[in-house]
Formats: sequence, C-alpha cells, structure tokens
Amino acid sequence: MALSAVLADDPTAALLTIDLSALQANYRLIADRVAPAKASANIKADAYGLGIDLVVPALVEAGCSHFFVATLSEAMSARESAPNATIYVLNGFTGVAATIYKSYRLSAVLGSFEDINEFEKSLKGGLTLSAPALHIDTGMNRLGLSMDEARSYAERRKRESSPLPLSLLMTHFVESEIHNSSITEKQIAFFEEIRALFPNVPTSLSNSSGVFLENASAYDLVRPGYALYGGNPFLSEPNPMHPVIRL
Repeated sequence: MALSAVLADDPTAALLTIDLSALQANYRLIADRVAPAKASANIKADAYGLGIDLVVPALVEAGCSHFFVATLSEAMSARESAPNATIYVLNGFTGVAATIYKSYRLSAVLGSFEDINEFEKSLKGGLTLSAPALHIDTGMNRLGLSMDEARSYAERRKRESSPLPLSLLMTHFVESEIHNSSITEKQIAFFEEIRALFPNVPTSLSNSSGVFLENASAYDLVRPGYALYGGNPFLSEPNPMHPVIRL
C-alpha cells in the first residue's frame, strides 16, 4: 500500500521527512565558513537519530572526508558508506578491539594514559594502526587527559626517541553557544598552551557553536554535530542552518 494511502486511512499518523539536500547545504555552509580548515561531521547516536546509512553518503557527496563517532559499531557502519574517509572513535581504545581498528582503518581518540598505553602495546604487538587523535579536557569534564596529564605526557614524549605519531590534538567547548563566555576564553587559552607542547600536530577545537564564534580559531579541523542537522548554534539568534527534519 502506498504511504499516502496509509496516511489517508489513519488521520493520526505522522510523517517524518529527512531532507538530505538541507543536510548537505548545512555542511557546505560550515565548510565554506571555516576554509581553509576542514569541516568534519559528528555522526554519534546513529547520526543524531537520522540514520548513519542515510547521512554519511550524503555528507560524503557534499565533500566531507572526516567523521567522528562514539562507538566502534557506529564506525563500522560509517565505513560501509565512506570507504576513503578518516573515521575517529571518541570513546577510548582497548587492545581487544585493536584488530577491528586495523581491519576497518579506524582512528582512535586517546583520552587517558590507559588508552595511550593500550595503543602503544598494540603497536608493539605488531599491528599497524592509523595514527590516533589525542583528546585534552580543558573544562568539559567528559573525556580527555587533564591539563596536568597533558603537560606530563608532553614531557614524556620529549624523552622518547620515537614518540607516538598523532594525527590530531583536540578538545571540546563547554558553552560555546554563549557569546563572550569567560569559560570559553579560558578554554581557548588552555588549548593554546597545550597546542604549543605538541608542535606540528594538527588541531581541532570548535563544535557547532564554536564554528560561529568570532574569537575562536577554526585551527585545522572543526567538528560540527547539532548544526549539521538544523540545530541553531545560538538559541538567542536567528538560525543560519537549514531545517533537516520536518514532522
């Protein structure tokens, strides 16, 4: 039976429309804004509920080559639609999953000394793995090395003859949706300090709202999520993003 007939027979039925062209327009808007930095896409929670299998091919078509997921299962799903993309897994690293990282060419995000040690142990065991990202906690208190741990790790790397190659140095804003936030300014200062301790490593700071802050650098890579799907980066202002879902 055609969908229109189902809706006609049931006046209580609802239809959710996902506009992939709007999603692509949102990605291009952000990518153009931050160029020459690159724009990635956060596709956690099954692409914010829209479906990784729908969202990832559309974003690849729009030019996205970097994705962030929370879990390995999300990364494996994304790889099917993005065979050449860089896919970062945010929720830490364990050695028991190392073969999956290798098989699917996934990039780990290391956020603790345990993650780092597990990753280095896997390398010493003979596995070839994609260079990981290093996550620093500058105030979010969710994931990442503390500031003191980051300083300590930077000192440790200076003593190593072949320190672990890193593909990205990243942190996450606490309240970038608030203009002139003292917390945001403090985080930027912290990140600048840590950035200097890891020279020549590409850097990433801005989330959706951070992309639109006047005082935040795009660095090398931005990581929008909410705004890609039509969310307003600043709730007190007109929304620059296109609505992606309609009920």
